Amino acid sequence: QVSKARALGSLPDEVVQAFPAPSAIRPAWASKLTDAVQRGRVTSIVDNLRSERLTAPQVYARLTAT
Repeated sequence: QVSKARALGSLPDEVVQAFPAPSAIRPAWASKLTDAVQRGRVTSIVDNLRSERLTAPQVYARLTAT
């Protein structure tokens, strides 16, 4: 759990801000979110997500979709 919390804490601000609230990001999502950030897949998606009113699971699904 500690490693997941660290991974969440190291997510870029723009990724965290794409979610309805930082507390809505589940620790179980840390690995896939970190992987998506490292692969550069989230930058183009984040701006569009902010303008939509999505739930946290919907944001997660979009950010981690392959």
